[in-house]
Amino acid sequence: MASGRKEEMLMEEVDLKVRYKYERSWITGEKIAVLGLIAVGVVLIIIGIVLLAMATSKSNNCAVDSGIDSTSAPSHQTSERCEFSAEAKRIGLDQFVKKNRTDISRALFNEISYKKVNSDALKPRERKTLAQVEHYLKQMFGQPYDVNYYAGDWMMGPNLFCWQPICYHGYDFYNGIIYHRPYTAEDVELIRTKLETHKKGILQYIDNMKMGIRKGMVRNVESCVAGTHSVKRKYLNVSLYNETGIWKEWFAAPLLHPDFYSNITKQIDDTWKKDHGRNVSDTVKEYLLTYLGKPLHQLIRFLEDEYIHYCVPSSVSSGLGSLPLKYVWYDGKENKSWPTDPTLPSGEKLNGRHSYSLIMPFFTTNDMEPAYVHELGKTQLNKLYPMVVEIAKDVMGVNDSDQAVALFRQKLNSTDSFFNDAPIPKNETDEEAHKRCSNLMGAETYCPKRWAAMQLWFREARRVG
Repeated sequence: MASGRKEEMLMEEVDLKVRYKYERSWITGEKIAVLGLIAVGVVLIIIGIVLLAMATSKSNNCAVDSGIDSTSAPSHQTSERCEFSAEAKRIGLDQFVKKNRTDISRALFNEISYKKVNSDALKPRERKTLAQVEHYLKQMFGQPYDVNYYAGDWMMGPNLFCWQPICYHGYDFYNGIIYHRPYTAEDVELIRTKLETHKKGILQYIDNMKMGIRKGMVRNVESCVAGTHSVKRKYLNVSLYNETGIWKEWFAAPLLHPDFYSNITKQIDDTWKKDHGRNVSDTVKEYLLTYLGKPLHQLIRFLEDEYIHYCVPSSVSSGLGSLPLKYVWYDGKENKSWPTDPTLPSGEKLNGRHSYSLIMPFFTTNDMEPAYVHELGKTQLNKLYPMVVEIAKDVMGVNDSDQAVALFRQKLNSTDSFFNDAPIPKNETDEEAHKRCSNLMGAETYCPKRWAAMQLWFREARRVG
């Protein structure tokens, strides 16, 4: 018994040693394989970065090809080289380029639409992809506002929700500039060239709105004011501190941080300062002011001081349906001696109703026409309104329909239905309030009634959330 037990224990010990040796060997092999894959991945990443750097250095950029000495004083030769020639403008090349994106999107949409597809034979993911592609192309690469050339809304400026590309200019700038940390004097010149394009884009946007005035594509006063406020919120510091506010904007922060210039040697910085009168970082800071701060400030001033005069009363136009206008309006009065030219630069007739039909599908994701949606709304109104009347009778305890509706409206509009127990004072809703109450500290100090109502709203949201 004892020897049998001993032999059994000996066999277990041998088995454990064999398994331990095997498992240790297997784990070591797995680790080696994983480390090998990681090493290969790192090598591929390094190769990719090198190739990208080489491609960037060889890019056919106007600034590089212009032959300008990178350490010479800033010049406008680069921008002039990239401008359209007189001949290009004569044949309409500039306007053709503007509508080229729309035409390409339309062509691709027609190409996919004309294909006879048996959707039932597609896999679920394929059907989803097909639907996404059709919607994306139908809406000019997924953007409902300011991108469809034939809609003409790109002449009308920002709207209440500020969905236009101009409202996201800061994001575009930030996402591009972070990949342009300078190493050489030529890189600093490239930053200037890139910033110049932003200035051109903003000034072109202003010119587009001026064209909209001449073409009769103008919003009503309320929409113009709302659009102006939305742009000022997007570029709050510029609206508060004029062009120097660009140095306070979040999207300009990378260019103001010392780390952005960590690859600039002292020799390059000293040479640049000798040739330009200031070091590299101060030069780029001035570029920000010149090519981004001033144009954005100019846009805000244009919206507030000039464009607002051409916006029409809401009784004249409450949307796209009544556009283009027949005459230019100024300070609420129609100027019969100044007729509009209701055509696109390429000659097509502008039609606000058609513009609406081009924008609406982005939000409905179907092929409904505006007229059908309007009739559907009337049908639903006739169906649901009697139900609302019955609810008003029940809540107010009145059998007469007209009286019940009138009392119910009073109840809905009473202060009991809002978080503020009294109307918000005028000094908390005017232009000055938009400036003074634009941050938490200012809102609490200068807009106490609005602040108190907002705190009640937050408290209620947390309670029911």
